Amino acid sequence: MDVSENAVHSFIIRLWCEEKECDAPLGVWRGHLTHVPSRQRRHIQNLDEIVTIIMEYLRDPDGQHTPG
Repeated sequence: MDVSENAVHSFIIRLWCEEKECDAPLGVWRGHLTHVPSRQRRHIQNLDEIVTIIMEYLRDPDGQHTPG
């Protein structure tokens, strides 16, 4: 299967547990997500934001806009 580079998105997700909050049962996770082709970085305040941010890129067929 030959996939156009415009149809491919790569992301780097870096997560860490906030130290003072890690005693909570699930901890409080923070981080950032970087869209590799555009080098745009978005900060993450909770894990649910990962899907939201990625979907912004997938909805834009040209991958040209600045999400968020």
